[in-house]
Amino acid sequence: MVKLRRLEESFHRGHNFVVVRCDGSLVSNQTFDTHFDSHASTNLVNYLQGLPNDVIVTLAVKDEGSTQLRADAINALHTIIHIQSPSMVFRESMAFIGYKGATIPSWQIGTKKSSGEGPSVVTARICKCKTCDA
Repeated sequence: MVKLRRLEESFHRGHNFVVVRCDGSLVSNQTFDTHFDSHASTNLVNYLQGLPNDVIVTLAVKDEGSTQLRADAINALHTIIHIQSPSMVFRESMAFIGYKGATIPSWQIGTKKSSGEGPSVVTARICKCKTCDA
């Protein structure tokens, strides 16, 4: 599940994205079944390349997302998620908050957990693409 403000998005198996502008308005949400769908990696690459700049990109991997995840998709993910390798192993969960734009914000965050360790969870307060004051 991805939770932004009061909006909750429940998704399906694979890579699940919710993308918002810096003002919090929704750009898109999309799921790629990178476990079963042989076209998912190509579609994921095209999706990320087609996003506008200066947007917040949230990612949650649910159930299984590694079987059909190819190197081109991993490279495309790395352009958004600059803090850690976005490659995966079988049944690993992953959650990231990243950014597509010219600068790499300090608030980017991500985590991965091995199979059986439960869901990956990340939290960040972001105000107009900057870290909010406490």
